[in-house]
Amino acid sequence: MSLNKSDYICMLIYHYWPDKVGGAEQSCRRLAAGLAEHGYKCIVLTARTNLLYSRIEKDGNVTIRRFFVPEAWVAVLRSIVGFFQSSKTQSNDHSNSPSRPKEPLRKTIGLDVILSRLLKYWNSLFFMSGVSMWCFWHRKRISILHVHTSDWIAGVAGWLCHWHGIHALCKESTFPALPEYTQGIPFRSALNMWRKRLPFIAQNPNVKEDLVAKGIRQDCVFVIPNPIPICGIERHEHQSPFVLWIGNASQGIDTKGLDVLASSWERIKHECPSATLALLGAGVDDKVHSLFDSQNSNGVEFFGYVDDVNIWIKRAWVVVLPSRREGMSNALLESMALGVPVVASNIPGNKYIVKHDITGRLFSSEDSSSLTQEVLKLIDSPDERKRLGDSAQQYVVDHYDKSSVVLKTIACYESLHKGSIPGC
Repeated sequence: MSLNKSDYICMLIYHYWPDKVGGAEQSCRRLAAGLAEHGYKCIVLTARTNLLYSRIEKDGNVTIRRFFVPEAWVAVLRSIVGFFQSSKTQSNDHSNSPSRPKEPLRKTIGLDVILSRLLKYWNSLFFMSGVSMWCFWHRKRISILHVHTSDWIAGVAGWLCHWHGIHALCKESTFPALPEYTQGIPFRSALNMWRKRLPFIAQNPNVKEDLVAKGIRQDCVFVIPNPIPICGIERHEHQSPFVLWIGNASQGIDTKGLDVLASSWERIKHECPSATLALLGAGVDDKVHSLFDSQNSNGVEFFGYVDDVNIWIKRAWVVVLPSRREGMSNALLESMALGVPVVASNIPGNKYIVKHDITGRLFSSEDSSSLTQEVLKLIDSPDERKRLGDSAQQYVVDHYDKSSVVLKTIACYESLHKGSIPGC
């Protein structure tokens, strides 16, 4: 029995556009748009994290259905409290009276952790309930439920798959695979059991191997990469050496190897005083600033989250990714798609994309000196930058073009719907 285009293909993900999004959310949006282009009715089931977001709206030909979570009201309350605190601070600035001693940081941090876990608990509970009820009422119209993160939401998909008879699968983009659930998630043991009963889409063979090692049947794991749009944007290198890092720093300085980059940048700047390093992405906060300040690093610009990274990528001389852990980096693929040479740590996820001295350069993930040498070589050689950039661009066109990834995903859906994949 093949997929019926009048039925629903549902994407399940907690955060979604227009929230500040990462790789999973970008890939979900691209895949949903690609499925809609092929005539499928695609619905994204996501959380309503902001009261300004509509409960139901259209993103092109894709329908977005949002479910209420308490953090939407918390965001409003924080804005109100922030406004009054700001007003109070301004009034205190004009007063000569001494300021009140602040509460000990230890107590404040402890309270923040407790409140954060409580909020996470109720957010997940509300989201589970809303999605479960919606899927129950529409169970006869749902062809596929595709969950885009392997956290607790994958467990919810596994439960819906079992009890409502819905065909479901999960995309695994993290490495190591199947990360443990954090504190504050209800029914953690049950959800962990249910997610392991799903078929999986792994982004590369390394992720598949790790999934199999953790108990997922080999015939239930399919290797399909993220869809990458091939843009017709021309490169316009910045007039002076411009090095770019893109990532989600909130995943951890250690995970993203920012300590290695900070150490390397001090030497790069010494050898090439005109060079600039730009850091883009969520989580580029005071901790990241302090890290680079501790290395006496100059020429570093902190931009945080930006809506369109392509504007920055096309100006870069080199894009660096010193991560210690990655599944498959969209930042690498998008940079390569624009013909920008990349220097990446030689971890499994990066080595699958970057072929050393063919589509980019690799360095030992702990060796800041090696990173320094590779970046300086590319800064000093325009011909080498062009050679690697052109080769990388062709590689992405051949293997990661959005249209071919969408077709592979549809074929996976067909196999799941026909029952030729064990599991849900």
